[in-house]
Amino acid sequence: MDSNLPSLSLDLPPVTDDAPPPSRLTGSFWRRILAFLVDGVFLWLVGIALGTAFFDAFSSMGLWARLVGFAIALFYFGAMNSDIGDGQTIGKRLLSLRVIDAQGYTLSFGKSIIRYSLLSIPFVLNRLSLNTTEMTGFISFLVAAPILGVGASTLYLLIFNRHGRQGLHDLLVGSYVANGDDTGPLNAKPIWKRHWVILSCLLAALLLEGAFANLLLSRGPFLHFKQDAEAIERMDDVQRASVVHLTFHDLAGGGTRKILLATVTERTKHTDQMAFSSEVAKLILQRDPKAQQYDTLKIVLKRGYNIGIASSWRSQSFAYSPDEWNRRVMGTKPASGPTLAK
Repeated sequence: MDSNLPSLSLDLPPVTDDAPPPSRLTGSFWRRILAFLVDGVFLWLVGIALGTAFFDAFSSMGLWARLVGFAIALFYFGAMNSDIGDGQTIGKRLLSLRVIDAQGYTLSFGKSIIRYSLLSIPFVLNRLSLNTTEMTGFISFLVAAPILGVGASTLYLLIFNRHGRQGLHDLLVGSYVANGDDTGPLNAKPIWKRHWVILSCLLAALLLEGAFANLLLSRGPFLHFKQDAEAIERMDDVQRASVVHLTFHDLAGGGTRKILLATVTERTKHTDQMAFSSEVAKLILQRDPKAQQYDTLKIVLKRGYNIGIASSWRSQSFAYSPDEWNRRVMGTKPASGPTLAK
């Protein structure tokens, strides 16, 4: 028997137990929201501590005080969401999330700064404390457009863009918020193009609604309230003012009570609050004959700060009927004292 038979060899792949790595997953919407709330509470505590120490300084800064909170938040989110903080703020660390790019690497400090700068626009501009004179229709549009454009778009994309959960700030720098315990690159799909069509229609509707509301407030029955506020804002040491109409219904007696409420934000606290409130009431009563028709004219003097990450306000109010105010500003005290609220 011939033992010199040809040998057969098969080039088979080596046997291995290694499985392909699983795709890295993005963090869920609710975990991201909870993480942001945790970070918000932390920054609020920092802001309250600073506000307690520098209340008078922040109060006198007015609108510019927001830059203090913006700078603090910019450094916090910019550093912690970058490779400096390993892509994790305090909230993201607790919720096991991390900011990365598509390859799974953390962002540079510069990219992280750009990312938060875009995200912060709605928070910086929302409830912006411009006075009535400055808040023209055009300025109102300039403020509302980025709030709606960035804020509403980001919220929409975080909820409905389920493949990547990327807001505008993420799309700008190519970042994702992924599970913090996973490793490796993301298997991210491109954003659905119809999202942009839906967003365009949504934002157009919101801007039209805002423009209509601004037009309504600047005309008709609201116009004299705006003019009253503008007159008050021309007084010394007044940051801003608002004048509104309130109606209370007495369910038991069946009657109504009309109140004209003027809220005045001071730069510095006037030594005699009662005397200053009388000057405000005198100005309203002399220039606005309709003010005489109200049951009560209430003047609220407030002072405080809003640095974006925290705010604190102190107020005192004085309420009289128009006749009582007239007697007071003419030098005759009313029969009963004012209603005070601190």
